[in-house]
Amino acid sequence: MSSDVKSAEPTDAEPSSVLLYTKLSEASFANFENLHPPNHPANDYGVWESRLRFALRDMKLWTIVTGERPRPSASHPRAQDAWDQDDDTAMGWIHTKIDIAEAKRLKPCRTSAECLDVLSWISLWT
Repeated sequence: MSSDVKSAEPTDAEPSSVLLYTKLSEASFANFENLHPPNHPANDYGVWESRLRFALRDMKLWTIVTGERPRPSASHPRAQDAWDQDDDTAMGWIHTKIDIAEAKRLKPCRTSAECLDVLSWISLWT
């Protein structure tokens, strides 16, 4: 496991391959400097989402946003806490890279995956 990742107790699936709470490096933050909110979601969402994907992949958070790394079961509370911290980090970055109107639409979202689903939906219907 890389030095960027803190290990915790295993999850249900494949304990040795599941990344948990991710420690972010300064290099990871640099990916977000040029990630500006789309001027209009219908026109710019694809480019914005692609940039977000690359930045969150570098931070090892994209698999949470896509659902590839599901939340561990209640039988592993430490792993759940680590997953929740990673999801909160991903959701926070998404919120900082959208405008106020879009952020208001994300208020009911409980996960980063829900945020991205709503933004994708907005891009299709606006």
